[in-house]
Amino acid sequence: MTSQQESILHSNRCIALANKRSFERAIADCDEAIRLDPKSVAAYNNRGYACIEKGEVDRAIADYDEAIRLNQMNVSSYLGRGNALQTTWQCLAD
Repeated sequence: MTSQQESILHSNRCIALANKRSFERAIADCDEAIRLDPKSVAAYNNRGYACIEKGEVDRAIADYDEAIRLNQMNVSSYLGRGNALQTTWQCLAD
């Protein structure tokens, strides 16, 4: 198995773990995915999602920004960043 394939496995497991609300493990999987493939837009997007769900919005925004830097055509990155920013604005309004 190549490092890119292994990265995909970790990135996919990240989402599954985040959906089970196991955020620390999810983020650790995406950290590993990024270590294996630093250009993995999916891993940055998935870690951003896990960070939003965990309440680490600033970290999520940084992940989405990196995903956008890597691929400016990836709509999911922009949507994720928008969701993170909306969360920030809602917190400020409260």
